[in-house]
Amino acid sequence: TGAMDNTIHLYEPDYKAVPQLLRGHQSRSGVSGVRALACSGKGPDHIASSGCDGRVLIWSSGVVQDTLTGHGEGVQDTNRSVISCLSWGADGAVISGGWDKSARVWKDGKQVAILQKHTVQVNSVVALPDSRIATGSGDMTIGIWQGSNLVRNLTTGSPVRALCSCTGSVLAAALNGGIVQLWDVATGAKLAERRVGNDHLMSTAYRRETCELAVGSSTGTLTVLRVDGTTLQVAETLQTCGGVYGLAFLETGDLAAACEDDSCVVWTKSLSRAESQEFRTDFAVRAAALAAANGSSGGGQSVGTAAPPIAAASGSFSSPDFSFPVEVADGRKLTISWRRGEDPDAVALNF
Repeated sequence: TGAMDNTIHLYEPDYKAVPQLLRGHQSRSGVSGVRALACSGKGPDHIASSGCDGRVLIWSSGVVQDTLTGHGEGVQDTNRSVISCLSWGADGAVISGGWDKSARVWKDGKQVAILQKHTVQVNSVVALPDSRIATGSGDMTIGIWQGSNLVRNLTTGSPVRALCSCTGSVLAAALNGGIVQLWDVATGAKLAERRVGNDHLMSTAYRRETCELAVGSSTGTLTVLRVDGTTLQVAETLQTCGGVYGLAFLETGDLAAACEDDSCVVWTKSLSRAESQEFRTDFAVRAAALAAANGSSGGGQSVGTAAPPIAAASGSFSSPDFSFPVEVADGRKLTISWRRGEDPDAVALNF
């Protein structure tokens, strides 16, 4: 897990041992945070991380092996150095995307390609099975790239927050406004679209063995859908205690959700592996309170029995997602802060 205090925690599969703490990312212009993590497949501790400091770090056995820089160089935007997403290619290449509107490909510690066509920030990158790359952006498009060439541009109709590769040439997209789409990247055809709520969808993950697609919203709702050909069917809806900004299906089939309440919650379908009844009751009360505050029904929309959490690992970021120094006309030096998904007018009014 990665947190807004620039730290990374590595947990053992049983979640019982004290996690290994990795420190490497730094604050930049008053902004902190690990924004993305990606596992290479070469081992549980061989990972890439990216942050608000404009760096991609390659880790092995808890030690930084390489540092990749280039995002934001020559760009004047305030947020130019934020690297928001990562993916590993089958050939060992690292793909990164950032708020400088570009995606970049790195091989053996060197930048080998820059993907530049998006007009606003890149929120998601995915290495596709056919060696191409998909990029999702706030400009309401998905780019399909061969090398540094844009070979297909898919118009989504809403800002793209997260992408994940499904079976074959099928790509899933999680959008603002609670929209989930399936695309065939080989033909450019939209296969399916389903609205699972009204909130921004911030994360997504797919499990090939069961054809399950999970999407997490900015208000803490976690929806699991079954992908059946060209249809999306809601299997169950779970409620967490904070916006879901990261999702991953584990080898066990459990589903891990990184939430803005400083926790990572792991859900299981196995009651024998679930947390104690006391823990689950307390969790359900807190999740229901959040759902009520957001005006959503939380887990009440689920089909079948909602999977119970087996662990809630506390994170250590209690700060807002973004904080920027501001000097006002009378000379005061203040800070404007907000969380992802907050209404801009409300942020301005609070400031």
